[in-house]
Amino acid sequence: MEFLAGKIVEFYRNNGRIFPWRVKRDPFRVFVAEYMLVRTRAENVVVPYTKFISEYPSLEALTPGIRLKQDCVDAFSSLGLIRRATGFYLCLEKLLKTGRVPDEGERIEELPYVGQYIRAAVRVFGFGIRDTIIDANVVRVLARFHGLKIDDSLRRNRHFTELVESSVPADNFVHYSYGLIDFAAAVCRKTPLCDSCPLCTVCRSAKTKT
Repeated sequence: MEFLAGKIVEFYRNNGRIFPWRVKRDPFRVFVAEYMLVRTRAENVVVPYTKFISEYPSLEALTPGIRLKQDCVDAFSSLGLIRRATGFYLCLEKLLKTGRVPDEGERIEELPYVGQYIRAAVRVFGFGIRDTIIDANVVRVLARFHGLKIDDSLRRNRHFTELVESSVPADNFVHYSYGLIDFAAAVCRKTPLCDSCPLCTVCRSAKTKT
């Protein structure tokens, strides 16, 4: 697993994408970005994220009411995800009541429509706490690496989640986590570029051509 983590961290340092939520990170900005990023291409999130953060650069800048609710609708309608706007607004209301974005995993998941992915992403990217991020990108890369059939149900498979957890390094886990996402986008795509993959010599799927 050290070989995998080392190669992914190296890939990120050499080829990592630059997004505004990666350049300036704090728990609130990470939460906003990750809520928008669920099942959405990162490139499509740049404009609505930047516009929203320019209006509300911090949790303290939020004021619940009609304007904030409309700004939530505008942000998510531009992504074609208007139904998600209500959940986002409810999250912001709850954060305003508590006065902070929580760093405890269970408390993050108490927010409306927030699951394992956002919880882990906020902890890793927002607070610098080691946690395990599992999304479609992670499933694709690590399932192939271990020679497993790619299936969304793997997210709930105990054996697979343990494999994912064991792959997260003690250090550089932020770069590793961003690296997995970018590696999946650039190399380990739905149609993988195995010939240019730095993991091909040890990847079970690459070896068996599956």
